Amino acid sequence: KLSEVESQQKQILQIVRRLVDEGQIMLAGKGGDDQYV
Repeated sequence: KLSEVESQQKQILQIVRRLVDEGQIMLAGKGGDDQYV
């Protein structure tokens, strides 16, 4: 079940990064990715 959580987190990251690239949302700080590691 851990793998399910990891795959969901990866999907969320992909969506978040796409929204950031599109400029729809802004991450707090330039190192926002560190929050998800």
